[in-house]
Amino acid sequence: MKNSSTSSSDLAHSAGDDAFQPAGSRWITSLVLALVCTMVALIAYEASLRASGAQPNFRDNQARWSSIRDKADRDAATDSIALLGASRIRAAISLNTLEARYPGQSVYSLAYAGRNPCAVLIDLAETTEFRGVVLMSMNSNWVDCRPGPFQMHRTVARYHQEWNWARKIDSWVSERVTQNLLFTDEHYSIRHLIATVLKTGHPLPETPHTITRKNRQIEFDFSRFNEDELALVRSRSRHAFNSRAELGGSKNPDLWEAGLVQLSEAIETITARGGRVVLLRLPTSDPLKLAEETHFPREQYWDELSVRLPATAILHYADYPALTQYDIPDGNHLDYRNAPDFTADILEAIEEAGLELKRR
Repeated sequence: MKNSSTSSSDLAHSAGDDAFQPAGSRWITSLVLALVCTMVALIAYEASLRASGAQPNFRDNQARWSSIRDKADRDAATDSIALLGASRIRAAISLNTLEARYPGQSVYSLAYAGRNPCAVLIDLAETTEFRGVVLMSMNSNWVDCRPGPFQMHRTVARYHQEWNWARKIDSWVSERVTQNLLFTDEHYSIRHLIATVLKTGHPLPETPHTITRKNRQIEFDFSRFNEDELALVRSRSRHAFNSRAELGGSKNPDLWEAGLVQLSEAIETITARGGRVVLLRLPTSDPLKLAEETHFPREQYWDELSVRLPATAILHYADYPALTQYDIPDGNHLDYRNAPDFTADILEAIEEAGLELKRR
């Protein structure tokens, strides 16, 4: 009887195991099917985005700036070109046009949206052997070089303190994901897709009006705005400038003088080792243009820095008819369609000033 009982127990366990196995297999099969369906859906969504004309929109963050800065750190060529400034130069100067005009020459986009480039110029002068050409977008209110929220000091410091192999690998991976998987962009995320469908009824989100390319080129598509929206953007640009003008120190004679000294020393350091520095006043339109002239009249500020700073060339767009013909829809930036022609025109103006950018 004992053996019979044991045998029955074994049979019960065996039956239980047999009953459990199919259920587990079904669960695994369901999971695999769910994963396959999800992957197929994402691949189909990605293909739909690409077919609709969607393009990668790279995040403009510390890592992307640091990756470009890292390349410039090792560059001692005499024909390399570095772009400094804020979003205005990143929208106005077409990097593709620049690279096509000067093939084989390295181009570094080191401008940063909303930031004064003073700290970057000083950094290139003091911590690198850069001896190429610096094209620096300059405004009269940017002479104040003290650290602050609209300066590049913190960005530069983080590059020197934090840019290591781990961050380089992370940046490389992030760049590849952005390049190859559009749906990872927040604008094209599934959540945004659902919100777009519910709000507009359109099956796919529209392409954003501002795109940052892999080379850090900013492209503004102002055809997507109506006149009321553009008027609002222009008003905000004016308000932002007025606020920064009041907070900044460029109107203070002592701070103005101190800033000119710092900028002069940086320019002299770069030119002493064979580099060249070109300061560019890029076009704006009202009401921002009016605010700039109200706070910093050209005769009192720009003309003064043009005399005081030892740059290789200093150009104001108003002195070149070809540069005044462009529409500035938001008062501050060119539309991406105009950037190639504007780039060609401003390069002609630079060469007219006696500066040859081609490889020597």
